[in-house]
Amino acid sequence: MPETDDRIDMDVERESVGTGSQFVEANFEMAVDQSQQTEGKSAENVIDLEKEDEKQQARKEIAPRSDMWNHFTKIKDDNNVLKAAKCNYCLRVLKADSNQHGTSALNKHFNVCKRNPHKFAKDPKQGTLQATAGEAPSTWRFDQNALREAFAEMLIEDEQPFAFCDKSGFRKFMSKACPRFQVPSRRTCTRDIVLSYFQERAKLKKFFKDSCQRVSLTTDCWTSQQQDGYMTVTASFIDDNWTLHKKVISFFKVKGHKGEDIGKSLMKSLAD
Repeated sequence: MPETDDRIDMDVERESVGTGSQFVEANFEMAVDQSQQTEGKSAENVIDLEKEDEKQQARKEIAPRSDMWNHFTKIKDDNNVLKAAKCNYCLRVLKADSNQHGTSALNKHFNVCKRNPHKFAKDPKQGTLQATAGEAPSTWRFDQNALREAFAEMLIEDEQPFAFCDKSGFRKFMSKACPRFQVPSRRTCTRDIVLSYFQERAKLKKFFKDSCQRVSLTTDCWTSQQQDGYMTVTASFIDDNWTLHKKVISFFKVKGHKGEDIGKSLMKSLAD
């Protein structure tokens, strides 16, 4: 019996030792897992910090304030740092580091560039001397608004579509003939022509009211290829110098070419 008790005690000790070692191993594995998770989180935190640094650097890049960048192209290195600038007219490369040079050199070159079309545009009242074949030398002053009005008149007189200003050939020609002229878009041309229509209409009304006592009205009707009826009303009159004038006072769409329809449309146009 004593030997049996000793064996039982030894077995209990072995089991206790085995259980203790298993407990230590389990704690060790948990500690390793926790350390790995901590390292992973720290790595994620490092990555997030790097991303935040990149975002902060991207935010620090401010849009250029100088108007010189409208006439120069930026040249950057591999790190996306501004180092130089190239003139859009003569293609000369100038140093433009923001920390050392800035835009002073660009401004000086802009004023002396021989191919700069804006060199004489600083004073809008300053005219330039020009000579035309068969005419005496005269002064010319660039006026964007006057050129826009003349362009709208050209579209009206030549019956050109509004999309004429978007054609590449015309834009290339204007870039050589008058680089300073900003060719208007199709929508801008539409607004300019509609504005010109209302201005001329107001002038004609004032002229009929103040200087014209009698006018002769004529109508002309026709049908388009889409089978739509149109009518034009023309006013003819003689001025104080006995000169005959004809003015189109209305152009509109009609339902038909019957006498009743023409009479109603004519009365409506005169009321307007």
